[in-house]
Amino acid sequence: MKKNSLTHSKLVAFGSTRNFKTHPEKDSNLLVLLETNISAVTIFGKSWDIHLTDALHIELEDNLQIIQDTLTYLKPKVEHFFYDAGHFFDGFKNNEEYALKTLECAVDGRAKTIILCDTNGGTLAQEIPLVISTIKQYQTQKSKAIPLGVRFHNDSETAVANSLIAISESKVSQIQGTINGFGERCGNANLISDQSGRFNILHKAKQWKFKLDQNDPVLASIISELKELENQGY
Repeated sequence: MKKNSLTHSKLVAFGSTRNFKTHPEKDSNLLVLLETNISAVTIFGKSWDIHLTDALHIELEDNLQIIQDTLTYLKPKVEHFFYDAGHFFDGFKNNEEYALKTLECAVDGRAKTIILCDTNGGTLAQEIPLVISTIKQYQTQKSKAIPLGVRFHNDSETAVANSLIAISESKVSQIQGTINGFGERCGNANLISDQSGRFNILHKAKQWKFKLDQNDPVLASIISELKELENQGY
């Protein structure tokens, strides 16, 4: 898998934390990820306490150990390493203290970036800044701050808006999403939308010191050309 023709992107292997009853070095899921020989890996783990007590029937402390064990085992073996905090926003609302502890374990496991997942797609835009600012304050107190990303599902049709809020107001550094709506279940944030396309063009114009604003007819022209290129497969 290392011999692919991608020049501007990287393939990422995706899997879960180790099985509760298995050591990381013997966990079949983790071994398969390493066998792909892909240089980037994303691991997702549990943030919502109800999954542990009601579904997996394990102790909350056991899950913290699972997260740290898994990440500590994988980190030296891959170049780029990300941790997806599954159902994080639901977990934060239900048990804030515990959800934050799961992130601390991911930092201790040497994740490069932590991605906060709204896996049920029920979080609204006005909730996001407070949650992320709380996380940043917690990490500062613990002296364990690393970059944050977000992954919003679109069950409530808010994923793109939530992603933009997270970038502009909460200063997260990564967004996980889909292209043209292709993705799991109801889909993650569809990042090739009119709204995010408009935002990206304005951002790039500012970055390259071009004078461009929301009402400039050139903006509409650029968006139209991008859509046509997308339709052609770009």
